[in-house]
Amino acid sequence: MRYSLIFLLCFASISPASTVLRNPSFEDSDMSPWTRTAISGIRPWGQGSASPQDGGWYVFTNAEASIEQTFGSIVGSSITEFSLWIDRPTSSTIFVELLFSGGGTSGQTDITSVTGAGWGQYDVLPLVDPADNITGIKVTKLGTGTTRLDNFQLTVVPEPQTGVLIAVGLMVLLKQRRRTRSHSFA
Repeated sequence: MRYSLIFLLCFASISPASTVLRNPSFEDSDMSPWTRTAISGIRPWGQGSASPQDGGWYVFTNAEASIEQTFGSIVGSSITEFSLWIDRPTSSTIFVELLFSGGGTSGQTDITSVTGAGWGQYDVLPLVDPADNITGIKVTKLGTGTTRLDNFQLTVVPEPQTGVLIAVGLMVLLKQRRRTRSHSFA
């Protein structure tokens, strides 16, 4: 019973999924995790607070611009959720692009037909190949009108090997301790 409890505690410590993106809902005024680039116009992406999808803030642009965030390489098979919320006018086009280790990209995926006016969630997970090493996401807005983005979600389940090794090591130590105790009483 004691060993089972220790084994379960080790797995519980490594099982929780973790969010990889920094400032994914734009609640922090520090926008440095995000690279904002103007394609046309002078204001690439700013923070707004009128009717956000989540929390108190979002990013928006009236110009043609891109926004991206890079992170450490993540194996696609460990990603359990990858999505963002978009509110765009019909006069704009939205592209999503995944970045890969080694500098490659997924190419731009036009998501205009699946997003529209009013907040809507776009699921990026179908773009992820389980064998790919993802290192970032980029969203590009072309056309006119104000487009808003909010609540990016990238959730990863850690690899279980570390927890398994810890659990096995603890079980061996406890078993060894138990043997030592039983021999000392003999």
